[in-house]
This record gives sequence, structure tokens and C-alpha cells, in this order.
Amino acid sequence: VTKYEDLLKLTTHQSFPFIFECDTGLYMVPETRESRNIQLFKCRKFPADWVKVKDIFTDIDAVDTVIFNKGGIWWMMTTTADDPLGKADSKLRCFTTDNAISGDWVEHPASPLLNDPLIGRNGGLLYNWGEIYRVSQTPGFQHYGKSCCIWKINIEEYDISFNKVQSVHPNFGNKVRSIHHLHGNEDLFTFDYELK
Repeated sequence: VTKYEDLLKLTTHQSFPFIFECDTGLYMVPETRESRNIQLFKCRKFPADWVKVKDIFTDIDAVDTVIFNKGGIWWMMTTTADDPLGKADSKLRCFTTDNAISGDWVEHPASPLLNDPLIGRNGGLLYNWGEIYRVSQTPGFQHYGKSCCIWKINIEEYDISFNKVQSVHPNFGNKVRSIHHLHGNEDLFTFDYELK
């Protein structure tokens, strides 16, 4: 356990620190929606020393970006706000590249993959036995984090689809009110929750 501190030293809001490995390095894509960009950071010394590599995208209203490699292709899924109210909960966009660090990200022909406020916003990735699962956040009326859904990601060459595996509700404790992030692999699993 380490004390809380602002590791990235940004002047705007940061959340959803999605971490992934590429070319023997550890990288992070935090949510920086307020800055209207998707930023890439590299870890110099875990857990507290990170340096900005680049802006992957600028002038984009995006939240909760995830990046993973499947079939030799790097995939990015992020949720964007294109509606007049500026809600970034429905449009799941997808980009691909041959190298997550130095490659150019190109929007997938089927993007947006989803346009649904109940399942469009990412809530993490789960890895298990070579399979990758997307977690989506399910909002409720005036209730951020009503539940999550787990979706198996199916990739055949360049086609991508999802199959629902299960829902996860915040009913695992008497005082738990909300849950909206699940992340994990074969070794570690982490989630967040809000108490009543």
C-alpha cells in the first residue's frame, strides 16, 4: 500500500488510470477528458515515476480508454461524447494500430461499435486463460455505478464483437452502493466501490 499522491502532476482532472505492457515497458492511459485529449505515459519506476510520451489524440471528448493486443493488432476502445448534453456514456469507438506506442491509431471501419448509454462506457478489462473481457459501466437514474457488465471480446482477423457473460451488482456488502470498475488478469484483480 502506498500513500495517495498526484503522480502525473497535471492541472486537470485525471481518473481511470489504465495500465498496459508494450515492448517490455509499462504504459498508462489515464482519463484526461477535461483536457480534451488521450495522453500516453511511460513508467520509469513503478509505481510513482511516470513521464508523458505523447498525446495519442487531441481535441477529443473521450473517457475511460482501454488498450490491448489481440492477434498481433493493438486495439483501443474509448467512449466519446457527441450528443448536445456532452454525456460521454454511450458511443464506444474503436481504433487499431500495429504499435501502441509509435504507431498511428486508425478508426476501425465498424466504429462506433456501440451507441448505448447502458453499456457504452468502459469499466475495465479482464484477462483469463487467453481470453479478453470488456467491462462496461451501467448507470442508473442519479446513480453513478449502478452495476457493471462483463463482455467476452471476440476478434476474428479484423472483426470484433461482444458476448455478455454476466452482470456484477454492488450487493456484496451491506454498505456497498455502487461499483463501476473491474480490472484483472490471471494474477491480480482489482475493483472499486462506493459505500452508502
